[in-house]
Amino acid sequence: MAAKPSKLMLLPLAFSMFFFSGCCGFNWDSLVASLSKPEIEILPEPMMNQRVSNDARVSGRRLQRVLMIATGISDGSYETQQKLIAELANQFRQRQMFEVVAPRHIRLSAHSNNIVQGKFNEAEIAKMARDYNADAIAIVTVNEFKSSAPMRIGLSVAFVDSAETVVLAASDSMWDLGKPVVRQHFDRFVENSFSASEIERPLLHHSPQTVLRFVAANVTQELIQSGL
Repeated sequence: MAAKPSKLMLLPLAFSMFFFSGCCGFNWDSLVASLSKPEIEILPEPMMNQRVSNDARVSGRRLQRVLMIATGISDGSYETQQKLIAELANQFRQRQMFEVVAPRHIRLSAHSNNIVQGKFNEAEIAKMARDYNADAIAIVTVNEFKSSAPMRIGLSVAFVDSAETVVLAASDSMWDLGKPVVRQHFDRFVENSFSASEIERPLLHHSPQTVLRFVAANVTQELIQSGL
């Protein structure tokens, strides 16, 4: 009977797969999707360098349909923004809070930080809301994105009520895996959220797509806890 391979034997193979993937166009999205558990477990602890706020004037309103879009001012590629929006949309859909519409072809010509401060075109917000029959618009800005180790992403999200044209809730956060506390939370998220073999797990720990899902899950949870 053949001996079972040890962890020490598997790790070199896993890391060789990781470096090979970078050279040969490995599809991180497919890996993350195929190994995901049906229910993603969310970390209960608040993360570092995160500010969450909400507007009590409209916080009691029940949202039915939300339009989620990127801003035209952002760091990182257009594809990265769209992947993050897709992850955020999936987080809210899993919680069945409201319907999320996330068209890829439109952007808002403003920055999330300016929107939180009330600096946005009300007519533009109102028109987008009417076009998509949305109760609110969620504006997503990637302020910083570093896909190489240690991975880092800065994200702003603002929900704007389409009727009152005020900010319902907003989150401004930085997630730096170079910080031990954030790295520990990320590693626990990977362990709890994916069904992976010993060979596949190192790939998930180095996947930019996994980091996007980690950030989306925690930002969504923080927005919900703020009263969204």
